[in-house]
Amino acid sequence: MDAIEHVCRLARILRSERGNGLLIGVGGMGKQSLTRLASHLNSYKSASTLAMSLLISLSKLSRCYQIEVTRTYDKNSWHEDLRRFYFEPGTEAKHTTFLFTDTQIVLEEFLEDINNTLNTGEVPNLYETDELEKVIIATRPAAKQAGIQEANRDGIYQYFIGRVRDHLHLMICMSPIGDTFRHRCRMFPSLVNCCTIDWFTKWPNDALLSVAESSLITIAPKDSTQLASLKRRRDDNPILRGNATKVLYHAEQLFGAFEAISNNSREKEKGDRVIEK
Repeated sequence: MDAIEHVCRLARILRSERGNGLLIGVGGMGKQSLTRLASHLNSYKSASTLAMSLLISLSKLSRCYQIEVTRTYDKNSWHEDLRRFYFEPGTEAKHTTFLFTDTQIVLEEFLEDINNTLNTGEVPNLYETDELEKVIIATRPAAKQAGIQEANRDGIYQYFIGRVRDHLHLMICMSPIGDTFRHRCRMFPSLVNCCTIDWFTKWPNDALLSVAESSLITIAPKDSTQLASLKRRRDDNPILRGNATKVLYHAEQLFGAFEAISNNSREKEKGDRVIEK
């Protein structure tokens, strides 16, 4: 139920005019996955390289760009990605999601560019002469229909930036832990002023247990006795009902127990085959 509520919020942010979002929560809360799903629901493009199998299939239908940080990723690579992310929203007016996380902040200058994009839509010195010419040529037909003269290069570029602001939706995922988040919000106020904030709190215990059971059923899919025993242990143990951290600990212990059972079963089968021979 919590996931559905978050998807509805994110989809509404992406559909709103110049909608941008600041998703706050610790890692593993589903911020990126739900953003991709919300982007897919809105039929926005996805070019993410970090999606799992289900999300990869969704990425073929939606627009949700995300950078891929490598050991050699620097400011030039960042600007190259930004130019690529800007192109379709600005020249073709295609709604696109740009998913960015705090783990991808290699340089603080990245956030300065994000701040400028949120505030004015324009990153200083983003385009070299040849790259700018490509943008002008691709935007000129739409700008002409909007009443801008073909020779007015500044007007065409401002029209391009306006379309970027209208069609490129930034979804920024950050963790509230530590002083870094507060410092970045003070240094780059557009993160708060120009974004709709969605807080991701910890998962409820029922959700954690549901994930654990879904994972365990792949280990013993036909053994209803073991699964029933797992549920009884969950219902009878107050620790499993109360503390989420201990729920994960006990789930790991149960994984180990099932693996031991599986290994013992395989060893027994091997022993029986040896005896038969």
